[in-house]
Amino acid sequence: MVDFGIAGKTAIVCASSKGLGFGCADALAAVG
Repeated sequence: MVDFGIAGKTAIVCASSKGLGFGCADALAAVG
């Protein structure tokens, strides 16, 4: 996985219950 340097920061993902938004939220949660 690519390190974007966002570990420990807060992210807000709208429409994250399914689809692309869920994928983004899941990936961000995996990074930390």
